[in-house]
Amino acid sequence: MPILTDPQQIAAFRVRVIIHAMDAYLKSNGRMLLTRTATPAMMRDAAGRLTGKVYPRSRQGLIAAREDLAALIEID
Repeated sequence: MPILTDPQQIAAFRVRVIIHAMDAYLKSNGRMLLTRTATPAMMRDAAGRLTGKVYPRSRQGLIAAREDLAALIEID
């Protein structure tokens, strides 16, 4: 496992973890959370802090947040 020391590497890892949490929640139709604190609202807020946007409180808002985060680090 690589050691993340550069601030850009740490930020990219954080984005990937948030995307992974969103994917787990969306694919399970809301039945799976990675942790107790990884609620949809917290994931949208974390995405909003990174993208500078405010996302609506809905499934579509979570999907939009996930797409914007993926665009930040250019992944699908």
